[in-house]
Amino acid sequence: MNINGKHDLWRFLAQTRGNDSQAPLNLGIAAGKMDQSKWPYPIYQLFLGELVPQ
Repeated sequence: MNINGKHDLWRFLAQTRGNDSQAPLNLGIAAGKMDQSKWPYPIYQLFLGELVPQ
């Protein structure tokens, strides 16, 4: 993990753009190491399909 999870999110976006099938797995691992009550955890949930943009 890193400062506020920003690097994990950028990595996910880059992997997704490069059609890397490991992108959701890597983001899920990173999300599992985060404090779920703090930002940017909701963004992780959004990208993992656990939360809708509403």
